[in-house]
Amino acid sequence: MFKFKAYKFQIEDLGIVCLVLLLGLEWGLSMNWRQVHDLPILNYIAFLYNKFGVMPYKELFETSMPGPLLFHIMLTRIIGYSDLALRIFDLLYFVLIAIVSYKLFSKIDKRASLIGICFFGLYYLWEGHSMSLERDYLAILPIIVAFYFMEKGEKQFVSGFFWGIAFWIKPHLLIGLLPISVFYYSNFRILLKQKLVQFAIGFFLFISTILVWLIVNDALFSWWQIFTKYLPLHIKMPHNLVILESKDRWPYLWKGLSTFGQQSKWLFPLFVVMVMVIFAKYEKRAKHLVYLLISLVFVYWLYTAISGQFWKYHWMPFKYFLIMTAALIFSKKISYSFFGQFKFTKGLFLNYEMLLSGIYLIGLVVFSFFYVKPISTFDDQIRGVEVISEKNQLSDELTQLLIEHTKKEDKIQVLDWTEGSIQALLQAKRQIATAFMYDYVFYHQISNPYVLQLRSRFLKELSLSKPFWIIDMKTRIRVNGIGTTKQFIALDTFIAQNYKPFKETETYKIWVRR
Repeated sequence: MFKFKAYKFQIEDLGIVCLVLLLGLEWGLSMNWRQVHDLPILNYIAFLYNKFGVMPYKELFETSMPGPLLFHIMLTRIIGYSDLALRIFDLLYFVLIAIVSYKLFSKIDKRASLIGICFFGLYYLWEGHSMSLERDYLAILPIIVAFYFMEKGEKQFVSGFFWGIAFWIKPHLLIGLLPISVFYYSNFRILLKQKLVQFAIGFFLFISTILVWLIVNDALFSWWQIFTKYLPLHIKMPHNLVILESKDRWPYLWKGLSTFGQQSKWLFPLFVVMVMVIFAKYEKRAKHLVYLLISLVFVYWLYTAISGQFWKYHWMPFKYFLIMTAALIFSKKISYSFFGQFKFTKGLFLNYEMLLSGIYLIGLVVFSFFYVKPISTFDDQIRGVEVISEKNQLSDELTQLLIEHTKKEDKIQVLDWTEGSIQALLQAKRQIATAFMYDYVFYHQISNPYVLQLRSRFLKELSLSKPFWIIDMKTRIRVNGIGTTKQFIALDTFIAQNYKPFKETETYKIWVRR
């Protein structure tokens, strides 16, 4: 699929070698990371499907699209659920992203593409283990593979197939197809005559594969209900889970966009690259590719406002294209094309190659000092200190309690979201008692008929399953604002009548069936 040309080593490549070594070191340090936050939830959904045949959407309420769920179902069947296996897979997945990125960006400049890959990899690790294999990060690979084949103007079946994968991760990821279609309109005119059918077949092949999976498992209607009735409510929850009035929505969205995912520092090198490319006497096709990359930075910046929650992982496609494009500031081709057209610099470029290489190397070192941060646990791990998050400690504590005081056939209900109880169920291999792994869905837009229906379904399933334990996570995030509540009187009554306290700490309370 990919062919690599020879790479000529130069003095400035010492800086790239240092970046690669730093990236390798940090990947090595990350190999003992534990899964946390969203990853154990997705793996638990896969566990329920693989072990008990629990079908997402139909028998398990879930807001994620089918793509990530099926991905984790297949992945865990192959590698299992261990932290080390997931870390190894995470590394391999990044390597795939790096390979495709190099093939795509090396059309502009090979060295700049390597620098961008290192910068992005270091940023990804800097975000910590809560970012590992998040859905928007997973989406980067199918997007750039599809982009690569569209840029080549061949094998449009493959391009369409990978855009189909991106659609089932999150439909609005297809926003990136808009600027690509515009910039490669000449190619699309050819496609309309020869290859559009290939693209459509590839796209709808993956789309239909997921639909068949849902239909065969009698889950299509349940998924459609969640997608059309609950997700519109879900996206009204901002990242701080404070529901806003309609008049406050637009100011909130603009405020969220204006943060640029806390990576606004990359806008300066991006601006410099844009100016140099606009005025440089540069190869036309490569120049158009840079314009396209800049437009992808823009559309995936807007992408974060579609869901309107601005959680860290929602920014990943934007940050990928931002960092990779900003790294083109280290493209000697672009720099020489820009500065070489001025009389006072033209001779400098021709006669002082070694000096310029030294300046390039120093610039890379200085830039890296300001733009690259090590992972937050870097110092502790270098000293050999074991690093474990509070959520992992809590999930381990609950896991031990589950193993010691419950049987494998006992069903457990949790009142949680991402605080660790779901991970404990995964580690202890216990089945959840109802279709609801998290309870925040019961406390916002409480006058909405669909939310009332979810509340009723939850109580009915609790009454039928009679879970052995109910684990109430006191530290779980609560929704606030207009149309929310912190009360669920019918649930409290059910627990009081049928359960008694088993254990209580500052972070959780366990109820055991009477």
